[in-house]
Amino acid sequence: RLYLFYAIYIFSTILYNLVQSSVGHFFIWTENHTLNFYLLRYLGLPFLIATSLCYSVKYLNLDRQFFAKMKRAAAFLLATVLLEFTPLFPAYVPLATGTLVSYLLLFYGIIESRRYREVFDRYFVLGYVLMVSAVLLVFLRLFGVIASNFYTYYAFHIGLMLEATLFTISLAGRYDQVRKERARAIEEELLLSQNNADLQATLICQLEENEGLQTKVQRELQEEVKKRTVELDQKNEQLEEVNDNL
Repeated sequence: RLYLFYAIYIFSTILYNLVQSSVGHFFIWTENHTLNFYLLRYLGLPFLIATSLCYSVKYLNLDRQFFAKMKRAAAFLLATVLLEFTPLFPAYVPLATGTLVSYLLLFYGIIESRRYREVFDRYFVLGYVLMVSAVLLVFLRLFGVIASNFYTYYAFHIGLMLEATLFTISLAGRYDQVRKERARAIEEELLLSQNNADLQATLICQLEENEGLQTKVQRELQEEVKKRTVELDQKNEQLEEVNDNL
């Protein structure tokens, strides 16, 4: 599932780049101006944010309590996306609020989980910071806080490329760790099977020895019973002889 979430996230970044740069409008949906407007205004950026959060939560594999918090944050983010369809707030203000709350909560989860202790997790944290920076850069351009020029426009794309590279490295590190843990588990299982086989062989030998001892004891008891029987017969004959004499 982790790789599936990552693939969906990469697809969302490609879709947003196609929409934002108008490449998709020029070469893919050339005749559909309405689709390009709705993708740019309502779908592209929320889809990118939602998939980035889903992948990050899945990658971190946080505890159930924090996962419940992230579900509430996701519901809040969905509510802010729906508010974008209403004229109650200025454009992108609800979405920016929901995004900021969700990213800050997830960043708090990263700090609490101490996932930055592993080397490949540090790549993920660095990629996460770049991803958040790229999204915040988009909002700053949309709100007119920074100028929309060549540098700010391509800074977003460069940030996404670097972030995708770091995510790939971290994912490869996670895969390598899982592979080593699986190999170690198989080795331990084989060792345990070997130990069980040795223990079973020892038990069989012990049972055979016990069976031999039991047979020997039974044989000795039978001989002792026979000997006692002979002695009793002799005593009975002597008693009968004495009785006859009396």
